[in-house]
Amino acid sequence: MKEGRSFSTKNTIPTSIDWLSMNKFVCGYTNNYKLAVYDIEAGNQSKEYIFTTKESNSQTNKVIYTDRHKLIITGHEDRCLRFFDPNSSIFRPI
Repeated sequence: MKEGRSFSTKNTIPTSIDWLSMNKFVCGYTNNYKLAVYDIEAGNQSKEYIFTTKESNSQTNKVIYTDRHKLIITGHEDRCLRFFDPNSSIFRPI
């Protein structure tokens, strides 16, 4: 990864990350309704998950990856859990 790389944008700040593999991690953000997967070797974002919610604040408070079930699970400020498939761009609401 390039030295000094920033994962925040003008109105978003990373709030939680978890490793998907030795070279990739997933990152949740404040108030932008997305998760991003970054590839350390390539030095760039490799995937993005966009989701919608009725709440105005859906900040990601926690991101975890479960290798056993092959899912990214997130907890949000709107008190919802969201499930994502790391092998596709599919969001699975519950």
